[in-house]
Amino acid sequence: MTSLPFTSAQLVMLACAPLLMVVVSLFERRWGPKIAGIVAAAPMTALIGLLLVHSDLGPHASHEMALKMSGYVPAQIAIALVVVVLTARTSYVPGLLLGGVTYACLATLAARLPAGVAIAASLLFLAVGQRMVQAPDDTGMDAQPVVQASSWMIALRAGVSLMTALGLLLAAQAFGPAAGGAIGAFPIFTFTLCSFIVATSGQRGVHQVLAGMVQGLPPYFAFVLTYGLTITRIGAPGASITAALVCTCCYLAAAWNTASNRPEAEPARPVTAADAAEDRAH
Repeated sequence: MTSLPFTSAQLVMLACAPLLMVVVSLFERRWGPKIAGIVAAAPMTALIGLLLVHSDLGPHASHEMALKMSGYVPAQIAIALVVVVLTARTSYVPGLLLGGVTYACLATLAARLPAGVAIAASLLFLAVGQRMVQAPDDTGMDAQPVVQASSWMIALRAGVSLMTALGLLLAAQAFGPAAGGAIGAFPIFTFTLCSFIVATSGQRGVHQVLAGMVQGLPPYFAFVLTYGLTITRIGAPGASITAALVCTCCYLAAAWNTASNRPEAEPARPVTAADAAEDRAH
């Protein structure tokens, strides 16, 4: 009897990839491109890739892949910035092509650097990345557009996400966890969204998705770094739970910071008799 090319656990995790893309698409339909970008940057897909590699190559390979992924944050921010700038000046396709080349160059550089240096560079880019890529609705522009993805578009996105997860597993098997980490860190789900949104909302919708992605990178970084540091000590279940808790704390801290920095509305001035007389005169 011929054995299956993948284990049952790998098949379950592969099936989760299109499901996650459906969830991201539903967030887009309900709350718009920026929130969809934040959700797409969440480490759900990274966890799938890490667990796939762990189930096939063991904890040390998963540990190496997670540390590599934590060093690719500069490449992720760079591709977002390049696509935003070039989409505004030319069009989306040249921006995506040049952004992909930029990502490949920076990811190759990060892979050759010591893990500590690459992680330190990620921390530096995270500190300035929020200001480099701002959403249009954060800069005084009109309210974000409502983008409604049709059912067949969502199905197509789900198919792309499935192929991405499969490619991640095959790349890790063929070239090792370092290659798998570079592919897994590439924001393919985000740019799948952008490729559809650009047709309905133009460059402004793309800008919002990528701004959301950049805002979601600190929790992503915290997740993959925590997972990489703990996987060989407490195993995949413990590392996944610990990393998820750290990631959740990062999301809560970001939400608290946003709420505390939001300007308070000025209290209404009491209406005096003079004001009332002036209103009647007008």
